[in-house]
Amino acid sequence: MIRKKSNSQALFLSAILMLLLFIIPMRIYADEFEKVVSLEGIWKFSVGDNPEWAAESYDDTDWDIVTVPESWEANGYDDYNGFAWYRKTFMVTGLDPDRNYFLLPGYIDDTDEVYLNGKLIGKSGTMPPLVVTAHDTYRQYYIPKGLLRENALNLLAVRVYDEYERGGIYSGPVGIFYNREEELLTVNLSGYWDFEDFKKPVDSVKRIFVPGYWENQGYPDLDGSASYLRTFEIPAGADAGDLMLVMGYIDDLDKVFINGVRVGAREYRENNYERVVHMDVIFRGYEIPPGTLKLDAENIIEVRVVDKGGLGGIYRGPVGLVTKSNYRRILDNHSSINSFEQFINYLFGWD
Repeated sequence: MIRKKSNSQALFLSAILMLLLFIIPMRIYADEFEKVVSLEGIWKFSVGDNPEWAAESYDDTDWDIVTVPESWEANGYDDYNGFAWYRKTFMVTGLDPDRNYFLLPGYIDDTDEVYLNGKLIGKSGTMPPLVVTAHDTYRQYYIPKGLLRENALNLLAVRVYDEYERGGIYSGPVGIFYNREEELLTVNLSGYWDFEDFKKPVDSVKRIFVPGYWENQGYPDLDGSASYLRTFEIPAGADAGDLMLVMGYIDDLDKVFINGVRVGAREYRENNYERVVHMDVIFRGYEIPPGTLKLDAENIIEVRVVDKGGLGGIYRGPVGLVTKSNYRRILDNHSSINSFEQFINYLFGWD
């Protein structure tokens, strides 16, 4: 039965919803990410736009100094709108070759392109002439293996375009991180997956890194359906009956299959597309039906994703198979975010 709410109730709850949507993204880093090196503090800065500014060989000696994270207005560039670049050198030690490392560049107003040692590793929003802002977008850029230099200088260059009002890297955290929850996984499924955009021909299957928004990996205009696919094996000695699947966070909807068996989904409510609201902030954890996993052969996992608009895909981890006891540990880190689903159900009258 659908519960009815008065207009005053709906307005009040909508206001609370908007507040939560602001607060939740700002705190999602705390419990799962381990900082390797902080990149907050002093950066080099210049207004204007020049592709040579991404290069390690470029001499930025005469550039201004700004503090990150803070808007560039707070650093003295009042009322400036347009292109600007940030550059910073740093060193890192103690890297583990088996870990996946990510740059968390903070929140950036409006759009960005990020280069590490001269290589583009991520971007959010759309640059001019057709600007699409990403000022409130969670950014997590995978650092390809071998690109981050240990015990040597690394250069980070960030190209930013601001359309109006506040601009620049305005909020943190900013740094190099790894997801400590990956160490709780029995099978870590972070990494490259086969990826098919259903709007393209069958031969359009490519490779894409999970987790990460698909817009940042060569699919800027993909609103609709796509499929992720990869194989994996169960380690010797693992108890298949004690394993669950975690898929992190997916924007917006998903159906997950292992060896052709559907193990979980976040789908439309009442077949009403407009009722699909903010499913991207719901943590995915799915039980695996008995007999689904193969202990002595390859397993195939397929994740079908539908994106309603904006950013899309399996954008944040952890992603993999985990024991039930470790799943409870992971879920505890995400429980305050996942309780958001209950609020959504109440707000929109879903049973």
